[in-house]
Amino acid sequence: MFTYPTAALTAMKTLVFQGEPVSFAGTFKGMLFHDKATPLKVASDSVIFRTPGIKVCLTMREHVYVFSPVLPATIRATPQVLSNEAGTLRLFNFAFTGSLWYERCEQRIQPEDPLFVEILLNGVRWPATIQDFSLKGARLWVDLPQEQIFDVVVNAPLTIIIPAGDKDFYLRAQIANRRITHARTLSIGLRLRPTDEQRAWINALVARRQLEILAELDALINLQMEPQVIQAQYF
Repeated sequence: MFTYPTAALTAMKTLVFQGEPVSFAGTFKGMLFHDKATPLKVASDSVIFRTPGIKVCLTMREHVYVFSPVLPATIRATPQVLSNEAGTLRLFNFAFTGSLWYERCEQRIQPEDPLFVEILLNGVRWPATIQDFSLKGARLWVDLPQEQIFDVVVNAPLTIIIPAGDKDFYLRAQIANRRITHARTLSIGLRLRPTDEQRAWINALVARRQLEILAELDALINLQMEPQVIQAQYF
C-alpha cells in the first residue's frame, strides 16, 4: 500500500497519462455528493482536471476525496484553483487515506442547529453533541476525562439520550469507530439500533432535513450561476 504524498501524486499523474477519469466526492451538511472528472495535465506538484458537477464543486473546501477502481486506495487532496470560466480544477497535496472507497448505503445529514444529547456509557451519563446521523448510523462528539477515553472501545454498547419534551428518547447504539480529535474530545461513530417507533421518527427527521439541505445547495448554485461582474469566479 502506498502511503506517502509523493506516491499519491505519482498515482494521479499515471492516471493523467492513461486518460483515466476519476471520481470526486465531498460532503455538504453531512450529505455526500460525487461526480467524475477527467484529468487534463500535470504540474510539478499538482494535477489539473476538468471540473466535476457544480454540486460537488460547492462541497470543496479544505479537501476533496478522489477515488477510482485503478487506485490502490482513496486519495485526499486540496483544491487549489477552481474556476467556472476555465472549467478546470487544480488539486495538490495528494495523500492516500489508507482505505478503499465504499459507497454509503444511505445519506447522512447534519442537524440545522447543534443537537445536544447525553450518552450512557459504562453506567455513566456524559454530555455529547451529534455531528451527523442517518437511520443506521451517527457520529457524535463527547468530552471525557483523560482516564475515561480509553474505556471507549469499538463494539461496546451505549445509549443516546435525546431530550424530547416531557420524556427523554433512549436510542440504543454500538460503537463502530472512535477518534481523538482534541485532548479530551472523542469523535465516535455509532451503529444505531432503533425500535420501530424510533425508526419512523428518524426517517421523517432525515427526509425533512435532506430537503432543507438540497434547497440550500440549490440556492448556492443559483447564486454561482448569476452573471458576474468580474472575469472569473472562484469558489
